[in-house]
Amino acid sequence: MRVTAIMAMLAIIGMAATDELSDSRVMAAVQHVWLQSKGGLLAQEAGFRLDGNRSSYQVVPLPVTNEYSTLSLSIIQGVTFALFHVHPTQLDPRPSKRDIAIADQYKVKVFTIHAKGIFMYDPASGTTVKLRNYLEWVKLAQIP
Repeated sequence: MRVTAIMAMLAIIGMAATDELSDSRVMAAVQHVWLQSKGGLLAQEAGFRLDGNRSSYQVVPLPVTNEYSTLSLSIIQGVTFALFHVHPTQLDPRPSKRDIAIADQYKVKVFTIHAKGIFMYDPASGTTVKLRNYLEWVKLAQIP
């Protein structure tokens, strides 16, 4: 029922949907890294990855590396299928060229979380799409 409500809300606001963002565990992790990065105000990025497969996976937090506008991360080839991280507000909200290169190399989706929304690059299609508009994802994550 909750997923149906979220999908209906997305249709109303004209945003794309993904299975990953329909999972309450993923949305809780999105909110956690958003808070960890002080809502994108810090120059340090925070993130997590999804390991397993789309029907059975775990959310794996990534350690904050205190690097300026970047996040060193580990990918387990064949196990990791998605990466999420916050882009600081002073940066482009979409996945960077480096994000796209990593996604293409390891065949993982890359999600960027920003005050302007959540974006995803999918190496299967080679396209970047906006999944959530501005901070509307915060409201959607709180739907009971």
